[in-house]
Amino acid sequence: MLIAFIELEYHLLDLDSFCKVFEKSEHDITLYTTTKIFNTFKNQSYAERYKWIVKVENQSVNGFLNEHFDAINKADWVYYNTIASHYKTYNALQFKGKTILRIHNAHTYLKPLKHWYIIPTFFNLFKAASYFVREFIGELDFYYLPKVVNKMNYFCFADENVKNYVLENKFTTKEKIFPTIPGSVFNREFDSFDIKDKIRICIPGIIDERKKNYLPVIEALKLIKNQLTESIEVVLLGKPVGKYAEWVIDEFNKLQSPHILITSFTGFVKQSKFNEIMFGSHLLITPTLESTVFKVYKEIYGKTKASGSVGEMVKYGVPNLFPNYIYFDAEMEKIIDRYSTPLDLANQILKFVNDKTFLISRTKEIRLFIKRRYEVTRILDEINLFMK
Repeated sequence: MLIAFIELEYHLLDLDSFCKVFEKSEHDITLYTTTKIFNTFKNQSYAERYKWIVKVENQSVNGFLNEHFDAINKADWVYYNTIASHYKTYNALQFKGKTILRIHNAHTYLKPLKHWYIIPTFFNLFKAASYFVREFIGELDFYYLPKVVNKMNYFCFADENVKNYVLENKFTTKEKIFPTIPGSVFNREFDSFDIKDKIRICIPGIIDERKKNYLPVIEALKLIKNQLTESIEVVLLGKPVGKYAEWVIDEFNKLQSPHILITSFTGFVKQSKFNEIMFGSHLLITPTLESTVFKVYKEIYGKTKASGSVGEMVKYGVPNLFPNYIYFDAEMEKIIDRYSTPLDLANQILKFVNDKTFLISRTKEIRLFIKRRYEVTRILDEINLFMK
């Protein structure tokens, strides 16, 4: 079949996952994307398997899609990986093939009016007002977004939990659900696990008070500082944003000791460096908040929005400590380690760090589960059966 894949915005991990899932398929796939995104993936092993049509920087989204309208219109399936802007442009497009929209924020796209949520701070009130003026009213988002969503044949999700939440709450019907394509699949090329020196604990992602709460981690490290029998490196693997991030880094640096090495960054971490550190990590901590706001809509991690940290756990195959309020299905719970308080987190860290045998066995258990649930062939077989 001919498949047109469109990603002109920013969900790079989902593009990567899509390419890995379809790499061994017989489908004829063309990816329509930006120069920046193409440059990110052009050296990947799967890149030559696909045809890439690249939008130059000064070309408009409308101009690019209309330039390639005839080619896209020949596709049997048109897969929109992200539509987060230019709703008027996407609404005007009418392709012959069946259309799939990947839903990253279920409340925003499927039930927006019931889930407005504005945090009452000056910054967030200003941000919300700006959105209403520039996009909601200025770009007529309130009119075009529902039209774009309603014209899609199918919806695809990055997580089974989000799909189940959407169906349970009757946001859409089962007939409109395309098989789940996980945000990450396990990469067997990096299926080694060595502890040669320090145990590396990594907290990946942007340091932003709107996304994470680092205080329990700081307090937990204070509690274990004098109980460690092994040296550890704690890596804050993300770009710091604002005064909160400065405070976080300063508090972590105060924890430096003969047994604790702290590593942080002053700006954006390149993907190559990110991969290097993550593939050398032994334990992840995800101090994510229970919910977040996309534009002016509340999204709940694990229910309406897939956590990127789950994708990182899948991609890099190491244990991950999550707050106890993040939702996972019963099967996934088998490989999830949780914490509720700083003391609880401290005990969890000590269990992994002071007992390497446990760390290694838990990692093997997680990888076996991930290989089974996120195995590329199984995912592709399900998609092929659906597309027949």
